[in-house]
Amino acid sequence: MKRSFNAILALLIFGCMGLYSQTIPTAWNLDTQGDYSLTEWAATNAAGTYPASMRFHFMAVKDPSITVEGTSDYTEAYNLTAMAKVYGLGENGIAFQNNSGGKQGMALLALNTKNRNTIEISWTGRTIALNVGRVFAITLQYKLPNDAGWTTLNSYVEQNNASSVAGSSQAIPAVTLPESLEDQDVVYLRWVYNYVSGGGGRPKIGFDDVLITSQSNAGLPKAIALKEMSSEFVSVGVPFNFTIKPVGDEGTTK
Repeated sequence: MKRSFNAILALLIFGCMGLYSQTIPTAWNLDTQGDYSLTEWAATNAAGTYPASMRFHFMAVKDPSITVEGTSDYTEAYNLTAMAKVYGLGENGIAFQNNSGGKQGMALLALNTKNRNTIEISWTGRTIALNVGRVFAITLQYKLPNDAGWTTLNSYVEQNNASSVAGSSQAIPAVTLPESLEDQDVVYLRWVYNYVSGGGGRPKIGFDDVLITSQSNAGLPKAIALKEMSSEFVSVGVPFNFTIKPVGDEGTTK
């Protein structure tokens, strides 16, 4: 009886580990390695290899929302023609597509932002092929290790209808990450292949031309600048709050 119980317990433990066996990549250090750039990913890259500081993860559902977490690493080839897959598109970057039996879903990037501020990210969304039906998006999100959930920055939405055009793309303008993500040992970014609405086929869409830049915290501040005020208008005798920040020669936070 005891042996049977131990065997069942072992199966449960290893079964749970199998369900949540995704790998967390080593963080790209913006301070020592410089800007992060991803401009291509070849279809001939070996299965089980990934872009620098990135992993591709399966998800638990075929039509994931933007809150769904990854469950395991994608370890297949990048030139498959069946099943849910990650495509290597060379100079056009990376694309995802789910089918009735597949649950593909996200690219996870880890960053070390110690000693860095004014972190900006830009990327391009691409529609590779249409399969008229469901509306899907590639959504960029961020979180810190102890955050309960993901926060959305922006997204590329494919309506996947008769008016859609395969081969279209959109450059997503650079945005500055929140100050809470600066000077951190680890920050996670992810591009999620997420369901928006509708039924029917799922499009093949992806992301490309990722560029992440930042400024150094090093050096002494040269001035102070107004960070925020509690009110747009100031009146005599009416209290208000304001916050200042130290800045360098170029106006970057120190």
